[in-house]
Amino acid sequence: MSLVNETNNDWRYRKITLFGAARGIVSQLNHGQDLTHISMPAVFLYPFSILELGALRLMNKIHYVYDLNQVADPFERMKGVSRWFVSLFEQEWQERKPYNPILGKTHKCWTEHEKYGRTDIILEQIMHHPPITAFGINTPKHQVKVEGNLEFAVEFGGNSLNLTSRGYARLTLEKFGEEYIFSRLWPDMLVTNVIIGTRKHLWQNDVHLSCAQSGYSAQFTFYEEAEGYWGEIFNFVEGVIGKNIGDEDEEEIQFIITGKLGDVVKIHPYDDPDQTEVFLEGKKLTTTQLQYPKPEDQDEMESLKIWSEVNKYVVEDDMYSADAAKLQVEEAQRKKRAERKTTGLNYRPVYFVHDSALNGWVLAPPPKFSVTCGAVCDANHRALISIPETATVQEAAEILHGNNILCAPVLNNIDLPLGLVDVLDLLSYIVGISGFFEDISKSPETISQNKLQYSTSPVTSLISASGVNLTWKLERNSPLDLALETFTSGAHRILVGDPKNLSILTQSHVLKYLWQMVNEGDNAQQFPKLSKTLKQLSLGSVAVLLDRPISITTNMTAIEGFRLLYVSKIHGLAIVTEDQKLVGNLSASHLACLTANRLEDLLLPVLEFKQAIGKADEPLVTCHDNASLKEAMELLVNNHVHRLYIVDEGNRPTGVVSISDVLAQFRD
Repeated sequence: MSLVNETNNDWRYRKITLFGAARGIVSQLNHGQDLTHISMPAVFLYPFSILELGALRLMNKIHYVYDLNQVADPFERMKGVSRWFVSLFEQEWQERKPYNPILGKTHKCWTEHEKYGRTDIILEQIMHHPPITAFGINTPKHQVKVEGNLEFAVEFGGNSLNLTSRGYARLTLEKFGEEYIFSRLWPDMLVTNVIIGTRKHLWQNDVHLSCAQSGYSAQFTFYEEAEGYWGEIFNFVEGVIGKNIGDEDEEEIQFIITGKLGDVVKIHPYDDPDQTEVFLEGKKLTTTQLQYPKPEDQDEMESLKIWSEVNKYVVEDDMYSADAAKLQVEEAQRKKRAERKTTGLNYRPVYFVHDSALNGWVLAPPPKFSVTCGAVCDANHRALISIPETATVQEAAEILHGNNILCAPVLNNIDLPLGLVDVLDLLSYIVGISGFFEDISKSPETISQNKLQYSTSPVTSLISASGVNLTWKLERNSPLDLALETFTSGAHRILVGDPKNLSILTQSHVLKYLWQMVNEGDNAQQFPKLSKTLKQLSLGSVAVLLDRPISITTNMTAIEGFRLLYVSKIHGLAIVTEDQKLVGNLSASHLACLTANRLEDLLLPVLEFKQAIGKADEPLVTCHDNASLKEAMELLVNNHVHRLYIVDEGNRPTGVVSISDVLAQFRD
């Protein structure tokens, strides 16, 4: 569980000593140490993350929003939303800071309210520079949703620290069709006496709130003010509620609120200050305790799991071990950043999508499938096969062929993936780059030159050579829905996980999972398309200008077939007789069987070529267009093939169904 809500522990009030801070820094120093990698000593940190703190602030009073479903007057609902918003902020006395954000880190928790039941929240660190945290609360039962993102910019000023917040937030009351838009959900904060003196956390500046559906709006200004005999500084708020707030020409202020945060805040009509009444009493508000998933139910990127070792040592006041554990977490993050820089791939959020119209992050639609990409990879129980960046093109082909795989990542000397190489890249290299493309009829001298090039060229020349097999990356906790979206957007394989636990998710893996799922219990009833025929689903249809799939005849050479694959940017094509009867399949995967000494085999007739590489007896799987989608799935899975040819009564191919075509039916 999180420690964010524990207030009476020794670690929260433990004094920070100069010796402890210096020891935390010195313990990280080694000969030749890169000083930019010095981590903030754990002695300055609380044993919880910024995501855990954000969840606490958003959730422990969310039940007051549910009360608004019983409020008929839209103006009173605007006052109620304003009341909830102001209640989020109290006097701040923190002596330390939470852990820094880690890209991709998530946090899930919930509350159980005696009246309203369970409410769940999820937070995700969707960017690292600048740090942006997305958050979402969705309660269909109460028709309430809170979502948005928070970004902080930090400026140091001698003995002070200025945190400027930006971001978008939206609270939706679905019962009334109302959206309450916050210019940001947190005001700015000034932290004084960071190094010397008694530290103060002061909320500052404005937040605007509006509801286009009701026409009401509000604005709140946070400020500090001295109070009492000793002039102690406290946080206050003042605000206005009405219509068109912020528009100098159209503004209609109806109420004014003022008060001390976390204490008594009052409200009165704009034109009658004598009618003042209590708006909220912070000290009397009830809060609901947050609850957390068990360790075995937490995914790899859960904040509680990532920081668990550091938390343990901070609580025990073993700062030496805490610094060491924290450094491990941060080094893993640096390695992932290096991986993204190497591959050119940005992090793709798991639970949120960007809404360009709102210029903010909102909750992604609920996933259709509860399983994660990591779980599907694990279910296939196959160790990752990789290609070192020092390998040649021929060595890469031998690795693919020797392990009976179609694709592998190329790893550099520190095991970071440079990209993926598959048989279509190999096809593009042999047919296009090596010179076979320009002239099919090769002299012995030219073939010898190609052999030398094939056996000496670096594997890096294969990466994305086809222009089709681009490198895609998802996290292990990404829902399967994201993989389906990626596959139906053109990807054939996806890198999943981080460098320490890297896997390749293939279309075949996902098809196998879906096949198992639809055959369990009543799951098939959730997918009515399974009973429809391929013809009804327009699967296997060919272009209007083509009355049959792309094919070659048996008297054509293998290199002619591979050239056709290369030009068409496809993985396989039909082999037919002169009278168009289907007799075989030529696949880009067949190129993985070639060595430099066997390049001449490409000049053989296509069926002789397959015989030469030992693929003459591979299964050729067909069906008619009246086969159901479920029957097509069964044929693909049980025969371990990537395409299914649709034939007519004369065994002439009329179409082809790929795994991509089948997966697309589950995305809709």
